[in-house]
Amino acid sequence: YATNKGYRLTLNGSYTFANGIVLRSISGWEAGSGNANIDLPEVFPGASFEDYGREQIGSEELNLVSPDTGPFRWVGGLYYQHDYVTLLPGGGAPGFDIGVPNGTTDLELNYRTPKVTEAVFGQVSYDVTPAVQIQAGARYTDESFSLLDDGPTVLGGTFVIPGMVYTAHTNN
Repeated sequence: YATNKGYRLTLNGSYTFANGIVLRSISGWEAGSGNANIDLPEVFPGASFEDYGREQIGSEELNLVSPDTGPFRWVGGLYYQHDYVTLLPGGGAPGFDIGVPNGTTDLELNYRTPKVTEAVFGQVSYDVTPAVQIQAGARYTDESFSLLDDGPTVLGGTFVIPGMVYTAHTNN
């Protein structure tokens, strides 16, 4: 069996200033969980796979948008997202367990992965003629990711790999 459940909420609001510039906010939140318990006899007699994971994502985007009049238009904005994934025991299942066969040789993983994304972006456009438009845009994104494995990896009931922390950071 396998189950997945998810919930999503969004709020989109805007305010138009007297000069026609629009301030727009797009807020979002979503949460989901999934688990599976699958027999894998084609891999190995008695082999199985179990997992239980959750994810929560919160995001916010703010935009300033020029009036939609005249040949020159622009938009600029900021974006933030926090994504938190957990693969931990719960819901009647381990975080992540591959048994070959189950109960004899088990690979178990339990971890948390917080991820943060921040961005700034903009675009300008100019109508050269009613049929020809020139556009230019740019975006800068900063992302960070951590894998927090607070439990050891176990094979066949024997401690193999201690918990670890892995951090990555990218800009583009």
